[in-house]
Amino acid sequence: MVYVDNDPIVHGHGKMMLEENTASTAVILQDMRDTNAVFRSDEVRRLIDLGKPVACLFVSVLHCLPEKDDPWKLVRDVARRLPPGSYMVISQLASDDEQLRSDITQFMHRITGGKWGEVRSLAEVNRFFDGLELVEAPAPCEVSLWRPAGDLGPRQRTKEWVEYGGVARVP
Repeated sequence: MVYVDNDPIVHGHGKMMLEENTASTAVILQDMRDTNAVFRSDEVRRLIDLGKPVACLFVSVLHCLPEKDDPWKLVRDVARRLPPGSYMVISQLASDDEQLRSDITQFMHRITGGKWGEVRSLAEVNRFFDGLELVEAPAPCEVSLWRPAGDLGPRQRTKEWVEYGGVARVP
């Protein structure tokens, strides 16, 4: 398992938390948008065997990227680098209420000094799965519904905005 983050504080905490398990985990200080650097990193080459299927998780992180950074291209680039049969888990904050998306995005920009992406529409999140094979219908969906019969955690009570995503296989 390799965790990728470009925040030095997150990186420091991650290294501290994983220091007892460096044989199978690592955290790298890298911008996920620089896929060349991520895939070239010593830790990725040491821990991830790209000769067999792997999993890549973009969980609650793509909304940190603004549209100008083309997060869809990022996901396509990572999928292209993964062996067939690999899986991708993708989720992000989403809403089909345009005003609510704008309000949340503006609020997050204020509290982060403009270092945040945006809440996207469900259709925009669905685009992340283009070219991939969705696993389990209904997918994508509000993520607390992935295992609706299970008792793993609380369900989303409102639908104005949700954590929306799915699981897909790289063909």
